Amino acid sequence: MSKDIALPAFISSLHATEGLVRSILCRTQIGDNRELGAAVEKWRSEGLALDEGAMESRQRSWDEPKSVATAAKLLEEADQLSRARLLASACRESGLWLHALPVPTLGTLLDAESFRVAIALRVGSDICESHVCRCGQRVDSRGLHGLSCRYSAGRHPRHAALNDVIRRALISAGIPSVLEPLGVDRGDGKRPDGISVFPFTDGRCLCWDATCVDTYAASHLIHSALSPGSAAKEAEGRKRRKYAALGNRYRFEPIAVETAGSYGGTTGALLAEIGRRITDVTDDVRETYWLEQRVGLAVQRGNAFSILTAVKDKYDDRSLGAL
Repeated sequence: MSKDIALPAFISSLHATEGLVRSILCRTQIGDNRELGAAVEKWRSEGLALDEGAMESRQRSWDEPKSVATAAKLLEEADQLSRARLLASACRESGLWLHALPVPTLGTLLDAESFRVAIALRVGSDICESHVCRCGQRVDSRGLHGLSCRYSAGRHPRHAALNDVIRRALISAGIPSVLEPLGVDRGDGKRPDGISVFPFTDGRCLCWDATCVDTYAASHLIHSALSPGSAAKEAEGRKRRKYAALGNRYRFEPIAVETAGSYGGTTGALLAEIGRRITDVTDDVRETYWLEQRVGLAVQRGNAFSILTAVKDKYDDRSLGAL
């Protein structure tokens, strides 16, 4: 809120301009800066202290201690669900989609309803009225059930969008890739989501399988409330065990993202590597940043579609197609 940054902004501005003011005005015209002293005293009365070596002329030096204290208080008072949300929201990658320029021709523009749902999920506000899902379960006003419902209409589009983002990124890096490759399976007919046509590293093609797991599902919530990204890390482990037989022929990498936006441990590393490969082609160091934004947007669109289509008998086929 603006009132929370007013005092830090005022104090840092006074420190930053003090030298200039003294050089302009005669020393006899100014004495001790009483306004600065009073402002600093008010700031310290909240139990705050500057970090060692912090620059007094930087607003962040005065704002960060309050932000850290507020975050700690919120976590301390939060229930399990809210704690999982707060921890995930604090992860760098979970908010990168908010930095994407909303350009329709680039596919980075969220429609108004998807944006509303995405923001509501991030801040923990109500999304809808309580209703009955098409599976028969009662859904509360937060609407989170739609993210993990077995009848969720957004799971497959979200999965397809994630794979399309990865495939396009590899093509941008000069690495042709195909989805649902034939002849690459575990022996039971199940195959990974994609594979590079030519070797990616160490003479082996890159083989990947993507998944998006629900941060707030009952099976994940306990661990999500303790460590952000834990559900994605667990999903990565399952994928590696599932496709262990492919490790001898290919470089297999799982891509696991949570509905709250957190990555698994190796997912972030793979996206960074692909981003560097694109940078080698374009000479633009922002490629990894943009790739992560596109991944985040794919997840948010899938989340919104999952929640909006969970309302039983509310959306007809025509309205679903417009989402």
